[in-house]
Amino acid sequence: MICLPWLANAQNTLEVQYLFSNTAYPNNIVPDSSGNGNDAEIVNFATQTEGYQSYVSENLTYGENTFPIRAIQMDSIIVQAQTYVAPGGTDPITAMAWVKIDTAILEGDAIITTFGASKSNRFEFSIKPDGTLSFNSKEQFVLSEAKINNQVWNHISITYDGTSMKFFIDGTEVLSNEIALTTATETTVIVGGFGSGKKFFTGLMYDFRLYSGALGGEEITAIIEEAVNSNAVGLDQSKLQQEIAVYPNPVTEMISITGISGPVNYAIMDITGKNIIRGESASDGRINVQSLKSGLYFLKLNSQNINIKFLKR
Repeated sequence: MICLPWLANAQNTLEVQYLFSNTAYPNNIVPDSSGNGNDAEIVNFATQTEGYQSYVSENLTYGENTFPIRAIQMDSIIVQAQTYVAPGGTDPITAMAWVKIDTAILEGDAIITTFGASKSNRFEFSIKPDGTLSFNSKEQFVLSEAKINNQVWNHISITYDGTSMKFFIDGTEVLSNEIALTTATETTVIVGGFGSGKKFFTGLMYDFRLYSGALGGEEITAIIEEAVNSNAVGLDQSKLQQEIAVYPNPVTEMISITGISGPVNYAIMDITGKNIIRGESASDGRINVQSLKSGLYFLKLNSQNINIKFLKR
């Protein structure tokens, strides 16, 4: 779980995080990387395929930094939280995700997230075919003038503090509107469409999050920069990081390092940057991580000065 100082109070807590970085999801279950156990289920309306495996390896660039990620190709699926109950009414909330989409192929709105029992009380955050951001709830409608950058990665956020709704693109506020929501309480969060399998998000998505509070622009930027700095290898090192990798990922007991010979000194850090394990790998590059709790970690190879992200189950 992200634990930045200004998120210490319960009103700005990370509730849900779906990284969408697995190579496959057994039983179509997406783990919640926030540490809250709010796992989700992939529903594939096209084929009902077990263990959805449509993933794309990408380089995500933000500012002068770049890092390799594995993102999920949404297209004809939705991701539905199994137990998490969405806030409703005037409860504050922030939803955010990295997205990459080609608006030219959109046949309608591409929904990032929605919750609510029906159109009359639904919270719907989406991208319009022209690249603008929109919100729908009953008779309430909010539309940005600013557009996402087409066919490149954008970090987009929506916040609501009980009276005002704001949109952000790459941490920059692009819209602020006063609005009174009437969304239902105790409803399921869905990512990538409706529960009926409509208005699919046709594109790539990475690191979807929900916070129980309305974050400000500086806070959103800090979250983006914290994630980027934890993963960034610099433009001149991106090729090196693609050559050096760990497998399996996710892992349960033992990871192996590829692209490097002999034992190597390493440190394993949690998502806050705290060192959890230090040591030297075996001569074949293997590291035992069985003692780690489930969650997201970073393997730092001291000799190469790079960080490799992995998920411990």
